Amino acid sequence: MRQPNVNGTFYPSKEQELKELVQKLITQAKTKNKGIVISPHAGLTYSGLCAAHSFKSLKKANTFIILGTNHNCMGSSIITDDENEWITPLGNIKIDLGLKEKLKIEINSTPFNYEHSIEVQLPFLQTLFPQSKFFPILLNPQTFTIKHAEELGKKIKDYSIIASSDLTHYGKRFEHASNDDEQIINEILKLDSKNFYEKRLNRTVCGWPCILTIMEIAKLKNLKPELVKYYNSSIITNTPRDWVGYASIVFK
Repeated sequence: MRQPNVNGTFYPSKEQELKELVQKLITQAKTKNKGIVISPHAGLTYSGLCAAHSFKSLKKANTFIILGTNHNCMGSSIITDDENEWITPLGNIKIDLGLKEKLKIEINSTPFNYEHSIEVQLPFLQTLFPQSKFFPILLNPQTFTIKHAEELGKKIKDYSIIASSDLTHYGKRFEHASNDDEQIINEILKLDSKNFYEKRLNRTVCGWPCILTIMEIAKLKNLKPELVKYYNSSIITNTPRDWVGYASIVFK
């Protein structure tokens, strides 16, 4: 069983406190359409409202595949975890072992022990879909290619997908002085995966492999993307020269 890695930092470590926060965010989120989604993965204080919009845009499913960002770039391009279930302050959530057998993705648990991009999605999943299982997949931005996105997209296109990613990391702290979010969002909405991929190295979108994969799935299934919510962390931190962008996008 995987123990939580960022409880008490990215989200409250106490069950009741976390339950109340997630429920409050879900209540504030207003959505209309249902589909597969992009959801941010910062601390819930920052990106939680945006993530709530994404999760309220999901259709009910027995299993949700969560594409996470391998921030430490450890291991292969596409990996999954060896555990049978993960735990958060809201309780245990099971991994779909049948899907693990079916997809035959390389298993490497070590990078998951240092990663938050999938874990922070789980409290929303546990609250809105308490009976559902999940399947974690980490994508390595150092080695991931558009071919990987195309092949993985074909494998998982018939499942409910959550692509975990923040957008631009702007300011001196991130050594990035360009606000790319408008252009990035436009490329996603146009499903311009080639341009999105070619410009990835000049941007600071940590979860670009997750976004690229869900774009490829959308093209395979003729899904139309819609921007549901966007803001950046400066509205919370009051630091206009140092922020991270968050977007909720549904493909329906």
